[in-house]
Amino acid sequence: MITSTNFDIDFIINKTPIPLEESETAFSIKESIYEVFPRGIITLKEPTGLLNESLVFTRGSEISLNIGKINNQKNNCNYFILKSNMHEPYTYGHYAGDIELLIMHSLNKNLVSKNNAYKGRISELIRNICSLYSFEEVIINDTSNDDTWYQLQQNDFQFIVDQLLPNAYSRNSNNSPYFFYIGTDNKVRFLNLQSMYDKVSLHTYDFKQKTFDNNIIQNNEILSVKTISKDYFNFYKNINRSIEFIDRQTGNKKIINDSIVNHLNLQGNKLNIKNEIQGYTKLQSLGFTENETNRNENILGQINFHNRESLFIDELYIVTPLNPLIHAGDKITVNLHYDKSKALLEKSNIYSGDYLIEEIEYIYDTKENKHYNSMKVGRTYINLTNDNRQYVLNKGLLA
Repeated sequence: MITSTNFDIDFIINKTPIPLEESETAFSIKESIYEVFPRGIITLKEPTGLLNESLVFTRGSEISLNIGKINNQKNNCNYFILKSNMHEPYTYGHYAGDIELLIMHSLNKNLVSKNNAYKGRISELIRNICSLYSFEEVIINDTSNDDTWYQLQQNDFQFIVDQLLPNAYSRNSNNSPYFFYIGTDNKVRFLNLQSMYDKVSLHTYDFKQKTFDNNIIQNNEILSVKTISKDYFNFYKNINRSIEFIDRQTGNKKIINDSIVNHLNLQGNKLNIKNEIQGYTKLQSLGFTENETNRNENILGQINFHNRESLFIDELYIVTPLNPLIHAGDKITVNLHYDKSKALLEKSNIYSGDYLIEEIEYIYDTKENKHYNSMKVGRTYINLTNDNRQYVLNKGLLA
């Protein structure tokens, strides 16, 4: 176990603790609302070559990488080695060097393809499937659609991702899509975007001048920030859409029009789209139109699922001190401050606010003595005040 003032890290291979010095180890573990399984990279120094010689880094070897100490809690999760590399020895004629391990959640190691048929609500089917595996917790948002589903030569997680997830729909989700993923805390989550927005913000981070105290980084410090924006064509296809269906009773094609502004317009805030686009892009639904509620809701689930790539239009990359209790899908508050000598406002009224964590990396670098989270955060709307005329673009300052 690596122990420091703020963190304890267990590094165990094939149930055997590896006695590594802090200066010899670094790792990066990533989880995302868009990917089912967490994965990562571990690098370590192997000065003798004996660990490599004992085959502990063989593909398929099991690894436990447990991180924590805040509130005496740890993220306990098991992985296995996908690949092991030693790029070059330290010295000529001496077979020892830096080891690089690519790792993934241990469930991937023994998944089996199956043929099954299921009848029921998607959320209950996912709950039942996940109960077959050893998770710390299963967190499920209910769906309303009930149907018959077929698992054809797929492992359980392929079946969930390919068959159930794209059809998931809830009448209480504000037309938001679902996400299915496993965190570094070994908790599986099946959540819709509305439920993520409804959470309480877990932490507030500030990016402002001079928040260091005797060179000690505070837990609410943003170390760096980058603003990113999806390019025009990444969300254009979902601004206005012509959705085509086939009527089960007549075989006739039916077309309805759908717009991204119909989805997740939360709490009076406006989506970050400045103008509508004339004309429609086409989306061919694989479902059918009919009066039967369940299959109708499957189609609505498909429409919502197709929005996932274009909902988070403006995003931030932020780097913060390592907090193992923050996870993908959590809501945090980000405050972006101005240089007080150059701006009258203390912080940004538009870009400061609540964000959802889309992706998060837990990075521990003992050589550089750095341990931090790198997060991609986003939201579907911008904050607007009651008097929008105060903003420079609305005043025509650039004209």
